[in-house]
Amino acid sequence: EAERKAAEAAALEAKKKAQEGTALAAELQKQKAVEAATKLAESRRKSQLQEEAQRLAQLDAQRDAEEEAKRRADEEANEALRVILKEERKKEKREANKTFIRKALPIIIGKAFLRQFM
Repeated sequence: EAERKAAEAAALEAKKKAQEGTALAAELQKQKAVEAATKLAESRRKSQLQEEAQRLAQLDAQRDAEEEAKRRADEEANEALRVILKEERKKEKREANKTFIRKALPIIIGKAFLRQFM
């Protein structure tokens, strides 16, 4: 009887140790799973941050290109306006010279002609 109780106690103790070992193994597996999930979440977050940074860089590059194109278009438009204004001034000058020749020059010539006879 004592041997049987000792054997049962030993079996019970072995069972407890096995359960503790299983519990420890399960806890270790749980910790490994948590670590793996954490690493996966960090990796995904890092990937999302990299994608966001890349998207922002593309938007910045696009905005810079649009601003450069607008600046060049403005410069070309300003140059075209300068050329047009220059041509307009030339035309106005020619018109003023023509008006002078038509109106003032005959008077000057007439006075000079009259002086010869005075």
